[in-house]
Amino acid sequence: MPIWIGYYGLLIFSVIGFAILWNFNFTSLIGFAAFTFGIVSWKLIIGFYLVFYKD
Repeated sequence: MPIWIGYYGLLIFSVIGFAILWNFNFTSLIGFAAFTFGIVSWKLIIGFYLVFYKD
């Protein structure tokens, strides 16, 4: 796996962690969409990489 995928995951989870510490409202439309987009995009990138790139 490329290193940038790991850094992307760390970035997403650190932003989510800071948002939790700052009491960000994840139940609003924007909060839920941002949270869901981050998690889903990271998992899709990993899935496409595992399916299409054979090392």
